[in-house]
Amino acid sequence: MKTLKAILYSLLLPAVIFSYLLLLSRDRVDFSVTFRGTLLMYVVLVICFLIFFIRNDAAIRYFWRVGWPEWVTVGQIWLCVLGAAFIIAASRIMWGIYMDTGKINYWLPLIAFAGAFLYRYAYTHNAPADLDAYEKEHKHEEDPDALVTVAECNDSSSAHIIKGMLESNGIPVEIFGDGLSETLGVGKHSMPIRVLVRKRDKAAAEELINE
Repeated sequence: MKTLKAILYSLLLPAVIFSYLLLLSRDRVDFSVTFRGTLLMYVVLVICFLIFFIRNDAAIRYFWRVGWPEWVTVGQIWLCVLGAAFIIAASRIMWGIYMDTGKINYWLPLIAFAGAFLYRYAYTHNAPADLDAYEKEHKHEEDPDALVTVAECNDSSSAHIIKGMLESNGIPVEIFGDGLSETLGVGKHSMPIRVLVRKRDKAAAEELINE
């Protein structure tokens, strides 16, 4: 069942990107070149997702949940972001080269696969060996120091204003996603900047933000 889920996730997620790129390129003169180029990108992304999901119970269970699992440190989150950037950038460049020249640069898929291995390593490095025991243990207790989101901003200045206000009231703050849109090349305001605090400080932080 887990292997089947891994295969389904690996086929369906790239299919969304595949359909989106075909929709964007529907007005190109030579649609057959567009289809082949986009199909090539789809295959590379499927392999990347298989690298991440196959025999990776932690990813299958937690990848779809909001936020990062508590075993993933801030440093590992940034490694995941770097791995995702490798996958996206290499796939997009490969697709663009094929669309313009009809040729495949075979180094770019290897870079994408390396990004997938990096993402997998960072995401699962500290994952519990026995997830069933882990979930049972944490079912009735929550880590008060786990980071939770209290605000999402479209620009860096707003996030840092909230950060300064909370820290001036004695609440430690982490900011995640500042500059992430530019790193992934998806548009300046495509991805929100999240303001994170410890779970124990969530109520106080939200009260200050609302005021």
